[in-house]
This record gives sequence, structure tokens and C-alpha cells, in this order.
Amino acid sequence: MVVLRFVIDSVHAARPLDTKYKLYDGRKVDPSDIYQCLLYSYAFTDGSDLGERRAVLVYPSKHTAERSPVRLQTVGGGKGPSLAVVGFDLAASVARVAVGEISDPRLVELVMAA
Repeated sequence: MVVLRFVIDSVHAARPLDTKYKLYDGRKVDPSDIYQCLLYSYAFTDGSDLGERRAVLVYPSKHTAERSPVRLQTVGGGKGPSLAVVGFDLAASVARVAVGEISDPRLVELVMAA
């Protein structure tokens, strides 16, 4: 697990990012992985607003793409933390790096937007 810290339009942000080597294409994400990442969103982000607590889970996939995000609600029905679940085409990325190209700019976009 790593914590990405970055600034976009003068706004400081942090995103805990966890990687799994489980194949989640075509199946649901394991609840224990969801719980772990959402706990990271509490432990490693500074936001006092629960709706601003976010984390990212990256897993190997045939395509780099985001799945439907996981969003929790508070007991009162408000916005809770969210988890972006992102598939990463590792094979294609390794092939690009082998010929001197950037790994996968789409992955960076998805993580930063999470």
C-alpha cells in the first residue's frame, strides 16, 4: 500500500492505493479487500469530511479501466468514503516499457481522478 500525495489546482489531496494480484475481471471484489482499502481511506487521508475520504484498489486485468466505484453511506444517509476499483493491463504495460514508452498514462488518469 502506498499513499499518493498530489496537488491539483492548488488543492492538496491524498489517495491510499493498494494493489492486489487477484483476478477480479468477471467477479466481485472480495469484501475483505474493500474493507481494507476503506480503512486506509480513514487512516491515511486528512479530510474531516467523510465524503472526501477515498482510496484506490488496483488489480491485474486485460484492460486498464475503472469499475463501478464502491461508496459507503453514513448511518444518517450522508456520503461516506469511496473506493475506486481499477483494472490494470499489466501485460500491455510491460510491453510498452520494454520498448521505452510510458507504462500506462490511463492508469495515472484513473488514480488521480478517484
